[in-house]
Amino acid sequence: MLERQGYWSVGRGEADSRHCLASVPTSMKALFMINASGATVGLSVLTERPQRRGKKGVLETDTHVFQFVPEYNDSGDFLMLEQAVSERVLAALRLARGVKIKVDGRTVLDVGLEGTGAEAALDAVLACGKGQAGWWGEGVDQTLLAADEPPGVLNPEGYWRLSVDEEDGRCAAISVLDGGGAFMLSATGDGVSFGAVPSRSVKPGRKGAFETDAWSFDFEPSYDEGYLYLDDVLNNRALAALRLASRFRIAVDGRTVLTMNLEGTGIDGVLDGLADCVAGKSGWWGKGLSPSSAPPSGARSTPDVGSQNTTPGGSGRGNGGGGSGSAFFITPDGFAVTAAHVVAQCREVESPRWGPARRVAIDRPADLAILKLESASGQSLALRGRGPRLGEPLSVGGFPLGGLLGGGLKITTGVVAGLSGPQGDRGLFQISAPIQPGNSGGPVIDATGALIGVTAAKLDEVRLVSETGTFPQNVNFAAPVTILQAFLDENGIAYRVAPAAMSAPPVNLVNVTFPIVCKP
Repeated sequence: MLERQGYWSVGRGEADSRHCLASVPTSMKALFMINASGATVGLSVLTERPQRRGKKGVLETDTHVFQFVPEYNDSGDFLMLEQAVSERVLAALRLARGVKIKVDGRTVLDVGLEGTGAEAALDAVLACGKGQAGWWGEGVDQTLLAADEPPGVLNPEGYWRLSVDEEDGRCAAISVLDGGGAFMLSATGDGVSFGAVPSRSVKPGRKGAFETDAWSFDFEPSYDEGYLYLDDVLNNRALAALRLASRFRIAVDGRTVLTMNLEGTGIDGVLDGLADCVAGKSGWWGKGLSPSSAPPSGARSTPDVGSQNTTPGGSGRGNGGGGSGSAFFITPDGFAVTAAHVVAQCREVESPRWGPARRVAIDRPADLAILKLESASGQSLALRGRGPRLGEPLSVGGFPLGGLLGGGLKITTGVVAGLSGPQGDRGLFQISAPIQPGNSGGPVIDATGALIGVTAAKLDEVRLVSETGTFPQNVNFAAPVTILQAFLDENGIAYRVAPAAMSAPPVNLVNVTFPIVCKP
C-alpha cells in the first residue's frame, strides 16, 4: 500500500508473513527497504543487477555515520545492512534528508528522503511489524512470531532469550536474527561458548574467524546438522571484546557465515546473566541452574593445554598433590598473579617469603590466577599495552625444581618463537627460554622490563619422543599479557601499564617474583 505522499510502499504481503516491509525506489535502479518483525528492524537494498561483494559497509545520513558488516544473498542482488537495527540508527533515519550506503568505498545507494513521507513510512512499518492494522492493511500476526520464538525469558532490551537446561547443566542465551539464522551463547561451570545457525546452508570449512570491532580470533569450527559451534570456551580477552563490541562477524574459510549488530541488545547484561545463572542465582531469567545439575568445573571435554602434548611448566606435582610454582606482584599492595594449575587444587597457598596467599580469582581455560598477600614488597611489574611480537627478546623469572637448583630467583632468556600455542591456540604464545617444573606462574618480560606474559606450559618431551621419535628443544609456552589484562579488568584489579615506546620503570625481578607452595 502506498503512503499518501506516493513514494513509500508499506505492507505485510502474504497473510502468513512474519515481516512488514517499507520500500522506496531510487534513481540508482535500487530499492531501499525497511523491514520489521515484532520489535526487530532491519535495513536492506535490492538492486537490479548483482553487486560486487565487500567487507566494510557504511550508512551515512546528514548527521550520523554508522559502520556495518554487509551480508548478501546467493545471487548478490540483495544486501542486508544489519540483522537488527539499533535505536540510534532509527532516530537518525527519522531526521535524515537523505541516506547513502557504501561498501568498501563504493556507493551502493543514494536516496533523498525529504518530502517523501519517510518518517510516516517508518512509523507505519514499525506498527505493522508489531501487529497493528492501519492504512497499510493488517499487521503481522503475533501468534506466528510467538511460535517461532526459542525457549526462555526475553531480556529487558528484547533481543535475547535466556533459558536453563537442567539436564545438560548449562544456561543458554539465544538471539534470533531478523535476516534469518540465530546466535547462541552457552555457559557451564567451565566458561562460555558460542554457536550459530546461519540463515542459509553453509559449506563446512576448517578455519573459523570471530571478529568484533576491535579484536578477532581464529577457531576450529565444529558442526552438527547445520549448527556451527565452538567446541571450547572463550577466554577472558574474547569475552571482554564481546562486551564492548557493537557488532561481530563469524566467517569460515573467509566466507561470512553470520553477522550481528550488538548495539542496544543488552549483551553486557546477558553475559552477566549467564554467569549468575550458572552460579544458581535468580534474575530476570527466573531461577538459575540448580547445584545438582551443574557439572563440576573441568568436566567438559574440550581441547586444553594438557591434551596437546604439553605439561604444566611449574607445579612439579600430579593431579592430586601439592607442589611449588612461581608468582609475581602486579600491585604494590600485594595482589599477585600465578598460573591456575599451580593453585587451583590447593587447600592453602603460601609464599615462603611473604606468608599466606588468598586466592581471589581463577581462570582455568586461560591458566591464570590472582592471589592476595597481606605482606608485599611495595613494588610491582608494569604490563605492556600490547601483546608479544614474533622474534623479540625476552626473559623468564621463576623458581624451578622446588629449590633443588638453590633457593634464589632463576632467570632464563630467549625469544618469542611463535604467536600461538599447540594447534593454533591463541591463548598461548611460544617462547624459546628454557623452563622447568616450578617456573609456572612466573613473569615473562620484554627487553624494557615490561610484562608480556605468564609462564604456562612446556611440551611433554617424553610423550612426544615416544610418539614421534623427535626430542623437542626449548618449546615452551606462556599466556599473553592481553589475556591477563582482560582477567584483571574483569576482577576489578588495578595495574600499571608501561608507557608506549618507552622503557618500563626499572623493577628488580627479585623484589616482585617469589615462590609459592601448594598445600593439598
